[in-house]
Amino acid sequence: MRRILPVLVLAASLAAADNLVINGDFASTEKATSGAFYGWNEGDPAHITLASEKNQTFARNADGVHINTYQDIAIRPEWKALNVSAKIRVKGLERTGSEIWMVPCLQFLARNASGEVVGEPKWTKFMITADQDWTTHTAVKTISADMTTVRISIETFAAKGVFDFDDITVTPVLK
Repeated sequence: MRRILPVLVLAASLAAADNLVINGDFASTEKATSGAFYGWNEGDPAHITLASEKNQTFARNADGVHINTYQDIAIRPEWKALNVSAKIRVKGLERTGSEIWMVPCLQFLARNASGEVVGEPKWTKFMITADQDWTTHTAVKTISADMTTVRISIETFAAKGVFDFDDITVTPVLK
């Protein structure tokens, strides 16, 4: 058992090092520099906050106000894709918008050097359309030659309810 423990600790730290999202588990106690959470940009703290249950800390939007808190990740030439994962929980979802995309979601989109949204599909997101307990959502975002950044963002569009996000990861797939 003593030999196994160092191997497990090393494996866990290597797995964490692959995650390109800063504070995707919302456990950091460091002060936010821009936005609601450390490592995340924008996100009005009046509308998206940290919540805790048991030993889990997560991001929560509980008032239905449109929110956007994000991180931009610079794409490296040796990557061919990104594995994206997030746990999302939704309670009391009431859709107030008329468009199908007007729901709580984790969005991940790519931009080129001019800032234009590129890639297919352009607007990739985990769209939550009904109440759900903690559910892990996963996807692969293929990288094309014109992509320079990928933006990972927690979004709420025209919906009311309690929306929780946790364990957001983005890991590169090498060429």
